[in-house]
Amino acid sequence: MKTITFDYTKKNGETSERTLMILKEPYKDYDGIDITPLDPDIGAEFVSEYSALHEEFLTKCKELQAKYDVKHNYRHFLIEGMSNVIEI
Repeated sequence: MKTITFDYTKKNGETSERTLMILKEPYKDYDGIDITPLDPDIGAEFVSEYSALHEEFLTKCKELQAKYDVKHNYRHFLIEGMSNVIEI
């Protein structure tokens, strides 16, 4: 995963230096797995299995966040407030 450091200025003018492990990069579209080619029954099976794996993944992520005491550190930064961005 990619990590960046940057200076962030909130709309109220408050600034801070931040380091962020990127979970989602900015976009304006839907992202997903196109299951159109699958038979509807097979597609439903895939969605069910994928959903179970995703839930397991999220549970393990939450456990890791708790281990490092960052489970409440998910943040959203507006691009227009970011400057001096450095990819690590």
